[in-house]
Amino acid sequence: MLLFSVFTPSQAAVSRQTDAQVWQFTAAPEKAAYEAGEEIRIKAALTNVSFASLQDAEIWMYFEKSNTYLVSGDVWYALDVLETGKTWDRTFNLFENTDNQAAGERLKTALGEKPGGMLARILQFFGNLFSNLSPFLRHVEDRWKTAFDDVPESFAGLFLPHRCRQVGACKVSYGGQEIGCTFYLRYRQTKVPAPAAAVKAGDKEGANALCAVLTPSADSISGAVFGAEFTDGGFEGGFFFLNEAENLAGLARMENGAPQFLAVKYADLTPGEEYPVKVLYDGSRLIAWLYNDPLDPDPYPLFDVPFVSDKTGYGICGEAKDVTLAGAAAAAEGETYQNPLYPNSADPFVLYEDGVYYLYATNNGEGFNAAISTDLVHWTDIGQVAFRADIVGDNNFWAPEVYKYNGRFYLFYSAEGHLAVAGADSPAGPFVKTADTWLLERDAIDGHVFFDDDGRIWLYLVHFDSGNHIWVYELNDDLVSVKPGSGVKLTFPEGWEGRINEGPTVLKHNGTYYLTYSGDDYQTVNYAVAYMTSQSPTGPFTRYVGNPMLRPDTFIHGTGHHCFTTSPDGSEMFIVYHCHNTLAEVHPRALCIDRVKFVPQPDGTDRLVAYGPTTTPQPMPK
Repeated sequence: MLLFSVFTPSQAAVSRQTDAQVWQFTAAPEKAAYEAGEEIRIKAALTNVSFASLQDAEIWMYFEKSNTYLVSGDVWYALDVLETGKTWDRTFNLFENTDNQAAGERLKTALGEKPGGMLARILQFFGNLFSNLSPFLRHVEDRWKTAFDDVPESFAGLFLPHRCRQVGACKVSYGGQEIGCTFYLRYRQTKVPAPAAAVKAGDKEGANALCAVLTPSADSISGAVFGAEFTDGGFEGGFFFLNEAENLAGLARMENGAPQFLAVKYADLTPGEEYPVKVLYDGSRLIAWLYNDPLDPDPYPLFDVPFVSDKTGYGICGEAKDVTLAGAAAAAEGETYQNPLYPNSADPFVLYEDGVYYLYATNNGEGFNAAISTDLVHWTDIGQVAFRADIVGDNNFWAPEVYKYNGRFYLFYSAEGHLAVAGADSPAGPFVKTADTWLLERDAIDGHVFFDDDGRIWLYLVHFDSGNHIWVYELNDDLVSVKPGSGVKLTFPEGWEGRINEGPTVLKHNGTYYLTYSGDDYQTVNYAVAYMTSQSPTGPFTRYVGNPMLRPDTFIHGTGHHCFTTSPDGSEMFIVYHCHNTLAEVHPRALCIDRVKFVPQPDGTDRLVAYGPTTTPQPMPK
C-alpha cells in the first residue's frame, strides 16, 4: 500500500498544514497482476478527514495504460463526498474500454503543442479523462477552473474557484502491461462568510417553535439557532441560516466553531430586506420555514430533517426583530409514511388505473417487474410483467414507462442503450414487442411520452453526445413510430449538472410546459431533479434559477429520475423518485415520494416547489 500525507482544510478554505493533523491516503490492487479482460479490484481509503463543509471536498480517480483506458465497471467514474470526521473506504471494480482512446493526442495535435510540453501534458491529462468517462467527463462546464500541484501558481491563477490535487496512486499489471491508477482530491476554494454574533433568546423543553424576522447581511450569515449552547457571541448546536451572498438557505450543526452543513437550498434573498422565519424543533426533528414569497402565504417548509442535540438553548444570529418562543407539536398527526418506501425501484414510473397505482422500475435484468398500491405508500410485488423473450433487447433493461392509449397499454423502455415499445391489454402485462426493431436507430434512453391537449404526442428522450442530452420527437398516431425529421435537441448540460441531463418528464400547467429532468451522474451523492420552462413543447426552454428543485442532503443521497402522480383523491401532487440504497451504497436504489405544488409568480410562470426530500414521518397521501 502507498501512504500519502497531504493537507487539511482550515475553517473557511483548504490549505496545507505542517502539524501532525494530516490526511492519510492508501490505495492498493487486490493482486499485483491481472489477465486481459479480467475484472480489476482496487481498494482505496482516506482517514483523518477534517472538512469544514460537506460538499467542499470530493475524491476522484482515473485509470490509464498504454493504448487504452480503464473505466469503473460499477460507478462509470468515481465521486465520493467526504464528510467531517468520517473515514472513506471503498473498493472499485474496473473493466477495459478502448473507445476514443486517442482523444487527448488529437486535441494536443490540433493545438500544435509539442509532446512533453506543459500544455501538452495538461491537455493529455484532460483528454484521457474525457475519453473514458473518468472523473471530469460529466463535470465539464466549470471543471476547467482547476489547478494541479505541478502547475505554476501564475498558471493556476487562471483556474478558480476550484482546485484539485493528486493524493495517491498505485500500479498493477494488466495483460502484461502496466496500469496507473491515480486518485485526486477536489475541493472548493470559496470562502464562506462567518455567522453573525449569536444572541440567546431562551431555553425551552419539549416541542418548541422559534419565530423571528431576519434581515440578511452581505458580509455575514444570519439565522435561527436551536438545540444550542451559547458562549461569548458564539454557539454550539443547530443553525438555520440565510446566506444572502449566495442566495442560499441551509441547515448546519456548529461544532468547534465550524459549520457542518446538513442541507442547503436556493433562496431568493436581498440585503436589507426583512424575512420571517420559523423553526420547529422537538428534540429529534427539525422543521424550518422561510417566508420570502408574498404570493405563497403558506409555504412548504424548506427543511424537514432528523436532528438531535443534548443542548436546549434558542437564539438568533444577525439583525432580527420580533423574536418569540412558543410551544408547538412537530409530529404529523394520524397515519404517516417515511421514505424510502420500497426497495429495488430505480427510475420509477407510476401509472394510476382504476383506483390502483402500478409501479414500474429498473429492477430486473430479464425484463421488468411491477408492484401495485392503492395509497402510494404500501406496495405489493405482482411479479414480472415484461419478459426478455417477448420484447426487444437482451440486456440493460432500464427506465420503463407505461401509458394507456386507445384501450391498450404501451411500455416504453430502454435496452442496450436504445428505446423500444411493447404493448399489453392490461397494466399488469404481459407486454409483448410491437416491432422487432428499436423505436429509433440512434442510441437513446429514458423515453417519456407527453400527450398534449391539441392531440399531438411528443416523445422526450436522452441521446448520448459527449454526455447525456434531452431531445424531443413527435410520435405518430399509432404511438409506436416517430415522425421523420421531427427531432429537436432541447438541452445542453450546464454547471452543477456536469454533462448529464436525463430522465425527462413534462408537465403542462397554465399553458406553460415544465420539462423536469435529473442532472449529474446517478451514482453521485449530488444527483438531483431540476426543471426548465417553455411556451412550446419543442422549446426553447429556460432553466429555473433555483435549480435543483429537489436536491439531496446528508440524510438521503442520489435523489433523481422521477415521475409525477396525484393522491388517491386527486387533491395533492406527488413527485415519485429514487434514492441511493444507503448513504454508503448506491444500489439497489429505493422508492421515495414527496409533495409538490405550483406557486404563483409575478411574471406569470408559476414556480414548481417540492416538499423534500424527506426522511421524517409525513402525512399519508389524501
